[in-house]
Amino acid sequence: MDSLDQKIVKSAHGEYRLDPDQQRYYLGTFAERVLLTIPLEGIENDIAKLEFERLLPSLVEQYSPLSLKLSSELESDYQMAYMKLASKKISLQQL
Repeated sequence: MDSLDQKIVKSAHGEYRLDPDQQRYYLGTFAERVLLTIPLEGIENDIAKLEFERLLPSLVEQYSPLSLKLSSELESDYQMAYMKLASKKISLQQL
């Protein structure tokens, strides 16, 4: 019966997270798991896209599996562009 009471008390206080602010900033994960961040203000810049494209092959080679997280605040055109770049580079590395 104690475990049921404990679950009720925990539920009433909300979910426990180690560092919720950091998890919000890094889209649900921790800084230690992030290899590259691009601020929303700079992601529409062609230089950011070129740097992402340049860095991606070495990141894919070094870290496997690798996943791409994009903010829902990013316009869908840019989301698609970065997803296409990532999928193209990852599939080329696996050949």
